Amino acid sequence: MIILDSDSDSNICPDARIITKNLSQDGYYEMFVLKQVFIDNEILNIIFCIDLQQIYLKIVAPIKIGKGGYSVVKDKDLAIIMHHAKSQIGMDAIYDRSSKYPDLNLTSLNAWLKLQTEKESGYSVIDTYVWDDPILQQLS
Repeated sequence: MIILDSDSDSNICPDARIITKNLSQDGYYEMFVLKQVFIDNEILNIIFCIDLQQIYLKIVAPIKIGKGGYSVVKDKDLAIIMHHAKSQIGMDAIYDRSSKYPDLNLTSLNAWLKLQTEKESGYSVIDTYVWDDPILQQLS
């Protein structure tokens, strides 16, 4: 925990908020969260750094879908922030994959990603690939 500064302004934010995320040198995201607290008539701005790889390993990765399925976390802009294949972290789920893998059939995946940007919730069965497999085996 790092205390950035103190401020006597009355515009205290009651909730913590994400202020930025950063792709670290080891290839995993860190997320920085700001929380303002009121102590001894002062507002203190506290920034927490969250290692998203640890969150992924403990909470997301254990969720398995079907025989070869896995869980992935993307931000609101469809940037992949948590994935079991380290090479996928930081990629845009549509544009970067289309550029890097022009010969793959990404129709089902792109339709699913489009649905995710348009709806608050939903489900679908999609064709995708084993992204950490050198042959890029397709999962159906």
